This record gives sequence, structure tokens and C-alpha cells, in this order.
Amino acid sequence: MTSGMKDAATELARYSMPAGQADQRMAESRAVRAALGFDPDGDNVSPIDLVNRINALRNESKALGVEEFMETIGTPYAERDDGSYEDGFNRSVEVAREKAALFIANCREGAL
Repeated sequence: MTSGMKDAATELARYSMPAGQADQRMAESRAVRAALGFDPDGDNVSPIDLVNRINALRNESKALGVEEFMETIGTPYAERDDGSYEDGFNRSVEVAREKAALFIANCREGAL
């Protein structure tokens, strides 16, 4: 076998797989596409589309986590009857609330 034929055979082998393995990969591809909101059988979905959707979901989950935290921060604990550490705590809540919107926006844009 000549060198060119060996190279061609090697190249073709890269794209060859048993039928069961091909079926498994197709099933995985369809499941991932569907889970990410794409048409499972669509021909117009590239790997970068999948990666971008995963990154967007990751960024959104960070932002939602901060939003949920900000909804609960300072609720019962800032209203202490004995006044202990209330002022310092309230100030930390104010600072956190001031910065939260920027942090959430940065999360959604993928800056964090």
C-alpha cells in the first residue's frame, strides 16, 4: 500500500464507526439539542450554537442566584430588636444592593 493510500485510509477511519456507536452519538446529539431548546433534527444547529446556549444558561443561573440572594438579604436579620450590629449590617446590605444590579448584568453578559 502506498503512503497516499495509507493516509487516505487513516483519514477515512476517522469518520467511520460501528452502527451502534453512530446511533448512540445521534441519540446524544438529539437529546442535547432538545434540552437546549433547539430542533433535535435541525440541520442548522452548529456546535458553537450549543456552546453559546450553554454559556448563556450558565450566565443566567449566576444572575438568578444573585437576584434570589438579594431578595432575602437583610430581611429578618436586619430588624433586630436589641440593635446589635444592625447599623453595620444595614450598611453592608445597602452596599450589596447597590452593586448587585451591576453584578447581575455582568453575569448575564458573560463578563463574570
